[in-house]
Amino acid sequence: MRIAITGPSGSGKTTLAAELARTLGIRHVEIDALHHGPNWESCGVEVLAERVTAATEGDGWVTDSTYHTMLGDLSSSAPTCSSGSTCRSRSSCGACSAART
Repeated sequence: MRIAITGPSGSGKTTLAAELARTLGIRHVEIDALHHGPNWESCGVEVLAERVTAATEGDGWVTDSTYHTMLGDLSSSAPTCSSGSTCRSRSSCGACSAART
């Protein structure tokens, strides 16, 4: 299973991703942690893309990020979840629905 959650800053992506990962028993790949170095300095687009590729190799992960303009689609097979009230309630978004199956 591959789940990529995207949305604006402060929308609850990381919280949702961590909860989905815990519930499903898969790894949580926090893209912010791969992007930022000391003093919140960017590692750059190329390095970030390499890190994300390595971290999302194979199945069994959920990511959260706002980097879709830098990285593109993290996985063409990952359902995409736009964080918000629907996702937090897990009622109808694709990633949350996938988590229930």
